Amino acid sequence: MSGKLRRHSQAQASLFAYQSPPHILNQHGIDIPLRHPRSADTHPPPSLPSPPAAMSSPRPTYALTRAIPRTLSSGQVLSPTTLLSLSLSTAESQHATYNAALTPHLASLLPLPALDPHPDSCFVEDTAVLLSPHIAVLTQPGHTTRRGETPSIFDALRKLPAPPSEIVRMEEVDLEAFADGGDVLCLGTHLVVGLSERTNERGAKVLCDAARRAGVEGVVVRCLAGRTNNLHLKCIVTAVDEDTVVIADTDVGRAVHKEIESLIGRPLHPLHTPSFFHANVLRLPPLVPLPPSPSSERRTVNGPPDCILVQMSAPAALKRALAEYAREVKEVDMSELGKVDGALTCCSLLWRP
Repeated sequence: MSGKLRRHSQAQASLFAYQSPPHILNQHGIDIPLRHPRSADTHPPPSLPSPPAAMSSPRPTYALTRAIPRTLSSGQVLSPTTLLSLSLSTAESQHATYNAALTPHLASLLPLPALDPHPDSCFVEDTAVLLSPHIAVLTQPGHTTRRGETPSIFDALRKLPAPPSEIVRMEEVDLEAFADGGDVLCLGTHLVVGLSERTNERGAKVLCDAARRAGVEGVVVRCLAGRTNNLHLKCIVTAVDEDTVVIADTDVGRAVHKEIESLIGRPLHPLHTPSFFHANVLRLPPLVPLPPSPSSERRTVNGPPDCILVQMSAPAALKRALAEYAREVKEVDMSELGKVDGALTCCSLLWRP
């Protein structure tokens, strides 16, 4: 048993195994048994409900989400053939389940109405980067069809129960700066920005400058620049804690891992998974960008996650690994949104003031 899991009680560790379903179908329709090392116990563990993150975390978490637009099938995708089997009703149902999975871990969920003129508008993560209780950046999304999404996000951020005191509008800083929030990864002391088809050098500079004002170092990953088969940095890597990431076990995943470690000057523990789709997990509460010191504050604010959302079709080995870090691992089926390059992190904007 790892040191991470010892942060929680033995009963809580057992609870995850007891609640896990015995089998799942993976994305290829293959039946996979989910056998946790403790599943052979003859007696079920006691029923201990997990308190929501908003209760156990020193900072409450708020979330913005947006309803699925009726025009979803007209969005910008890497593989247009996936749209042939897209079901709007299934996407809506999966999105509702996603919202329900978030809600127990939030102080408040603020759902926004659908923006039918903007087919990708349910992927709200791309429209803003929330850096500190004081600073947020309203991005200028990299694709022209998405730039009409940001005015309503600006209004929504101002209506949060504890809104950021300053919202930097990227287009007002530099008209040629473009960035999607899916290219931004928080690792506590560092804000990692990946260059991509949607995020350019000037957009990365605006984000890193804002991070510096929040007391956090911004670094830029360049190994994805020019690649057209990976939409965003967080299609390849997501954070479990300040030192642990879930990362695709591919050549590009290994290149990203190596470059991030070089930029931040410390090793990261990788939890590998074969699929890009499964490398995107959602930590609740999210990591908060914090200055490098004092370390005691980082440990208090960015402790172990209360919950990690993972795709239902993810390998059992990944789910077991994540259970070593979190009080609870929730399986969510977002396969329909995956057909339009959606994933877990991109469907919400999380804010911890």
